[in-house]
Amino acid sequence: MAGLKALGVCKGTTDFIFYFKGRMYAWDIKIGRDKLRPEQVDFIAKVKEQGGAGGEIRSFEEFQKKIEEVINI
Repeated sequence: MAGLKALGVCKGTTDFIFYFKGRMYAWDIKIGRDKLRPEQVDFIAKVKEQGGAGGEIRSFEEFQKKIEEVINI
């Protein structure tokens, strides 16, 4: 994380961020009992406020489904 911070990445940035057809997508990968930190919830809310999409992903199958939904828009 120190390396990312040195690059200017803000606290709460999600694991997976990309743009597709002018829209930003920000997802965080969570395993087991792990949950979004307050900073991540805030980051995702800000992405959504500006017309993007985001949230948490808990399985590879869920990741595949989200990507397919985005590509088929």
